[in-house]
Amino acid sequence: MIKKPLIVLSILLSSISIYAQRKIDSTHRKKVIHLVSLQSNALLKQIFNFGNSNIPSSNPYLLNYSLMHVKSKWGFDFGSGYTRSSFFENDGNNKTEKYINDIFLRLGPQKTMRFSKNAFVSIALHGVFEKLYNKTNTETNFSSQVSIVDTKTSTMKYGGGPTLGIRYRLSPRIFVGTEASYYFKLGKNDSWFKSTTIFNGQVFDSVTTTSKNDFSDLSLNLPTVLYLTLRF
Repeated sequence: MIKKPLIVLSILLSSISIYAQRKIDSTHRKKVIHLVSLQSNALLKQIFNFGNSNIPSSNPYLLNYSLMHVKSKWGFDFGSGYTRSSFFENDGNNKTEKYINDIFLRLGPQKTMRFSKNAFVSIALHGVFEKLYNKTNTETNFSSQVSIVDTKTSTMKYGGGPTLGIRYRLSPRIFVGTEASYYFKLGKNDSWFKSTTIFNGQVFDSVTTTSKNDFSDLSLNLPTVLYLTLRF
């Protein structure tokens, strides 16, 4: 007679425990998710065998971070890219030194929508900023005559525009995707040029010119970049 009440009580306690656990899980469910994306064209082409096409990428944003609200699917997207390289060549008569230092930044609100079970579409409106610097030194030596050419170029761009992205879920935390952007940018370009001719150890001729100009640019970046995205 005592066993039946004990069984009923144990079932009741188990139900209460399961309900409480579900309540705790729903209360502590993440309100935001973090997405980190990295350009991975070479790696993904090897894994998925996309062919032998070597289409150059026009998208300079190598690393992207998105913070998204789970319920509303609204968030902020941040992208960055940085290029720094130096080059030196000497074939005896010609010496060339080249230095590049470029930085790219973008930031803006983003809306994500589910396209199918494993596919997602995102629309962002970015503000963009770019700072580009290029310096080249060339020296040509022909016996008693030496010609030296120095050039420097500094470019600053700012503007904005929409970005359309799509990503496909490979696993609960791993996605692969691409994007297209349409940015309008205003900018300023400063250039400096100096040419020096040395004959028998003496400066024979030297010319220096500088220029400054403003410009605008409206460009479409096609989806030639593949992003590997991790969700946290």
